[in-house]
Amino acid sequence: KNELAVTIAPYKNSEVLDDFENGELLWQAAENTTDLEITDAIRVAPEQAADGEKCLTYSFSAAASENGGYAEKGILRVFDEPLDISEYTTFNFSVNVPSGLPEGGKHTVTVVFYGDVINMAVAEIEEEEWNYLSVDLQAFAGSKEIDGIKIWYNSGSAEAFNKFLY
Repeated sequence: KNELAVTIAPYKNSEVLDDFENGELLWQAAENTTDLEITDAIRVAPEQAADGEKCLTYSFSAAASENGGYAEKGILRVFDEPLDISEYTTFNFSVNVPSGLPEGGKHTVTVVFYGDVINMAVAEIEEEEWNYLSVDLQAFAGSKEIDGIKIWYNSGSAEAFNKFLY
């Protein structure tokens, strides 16, 4: 696997992979994800989507006996044909997680790009705010044709943290 750098800062997109405004759900549930939907009812500060009117939300759960917060919770986008990202320098997205993190934990998000080489980026995020993340694709290893993208969330605590992520 190859680790990519990630910056937490506002960004401007030149191309949009998914903006969720048309209601088309192209992502699917991955590990420990129990529900996935597009919504305009944002229940955490600032109570609006990061950009536009809608966003993707996913609920997750993992029992303490299954390592609780240590278990990854995720969503996955698989492409029918490999997606060529050679013209792009960054992959940008926003995430928001509710408060209530178990003591000693920390919110992290991992982005995994699947291709002939696994490329990953990890960032720590803050709760109850939009975290604007920009993954630097210039150090991408292997072919820049990817089969899928996974976004994982982890609370970094062995306690169960059964919440949701926008």
